[in-house]
Amino acid sequence: MNRSKLVKSLKFLSVSQLKQFKDYVGSPFFNKQEQLKLLLELLSSYYPDFDQEELQQNTIIKKLSLSSPQQCYTLSSRLLDLLNKFLTYTQQQEQASRHKIHTIQALRQQGEPKALQTAICQHQTLQNHYPYKDAKNHYEKHLFYNELDQIFLDNPRRAYDENLQLKSDHLDIYYLITKLKYYQLKSGRLKIRTISPLTILKKYYSSYHFA
Repeated sequence: MNRSKLVKSLKFLSVSQLKQFKDYVGSPFFNKQEQLKLLLELLSSYYPDFDQEELQQNTIIKKLSLSSPQQCYTLSSRLLDLLNKFLTYTQQQEQASRHKIHTIQALRQQGEPKALQTAICQHQTLQNHYPYKDAKNHYEKHLFYNELDQIFLDNPRRAYDENLQLKSDHLDIYYLITKLKYYQLKSGRLKIRTISPLTILKKYYSSYHFA
């Protein structure tokens, strides 16, 4: 079981992705089969390595009270299908968010204030429904606040605007998450003890000179 396609796919999920996938499987809109929820919950207990000796087909059959290996295989196949659909769904959410940013940019350049405000509200709704708060999410927010900052600069009646700081903050978070993931992968490949986030941040900023 620990070498199945399902388990190999689950290994690639981040902690936040796994949580969102569990919510996805738990939603009656996407899944109405209780055994799939139980199977995912059981497999999640072996995350992230999935290499424990207990993760065998016989163990799964016993813990879920399944009738046969065939039933275990069928459930695993259905859960894998749900995982593929979940990944497709999240990818579509990302593409919709990026498309809306391009729409905001175009409307800003064309000087369409009413349509522009509608597009901004639509993008904020997409952001609120974004599956997880990862590096991509923060980069999308950086692009979004960059457009809001440009709208501020185009306005002759300027007031206080926080978008410049927000776009900078989200870009910083994006690069920090990316850097943390890089060091995590590096430490794993070198089979060394995991580097603490504080050590990584100190090393990351040591090359910068602030005036």
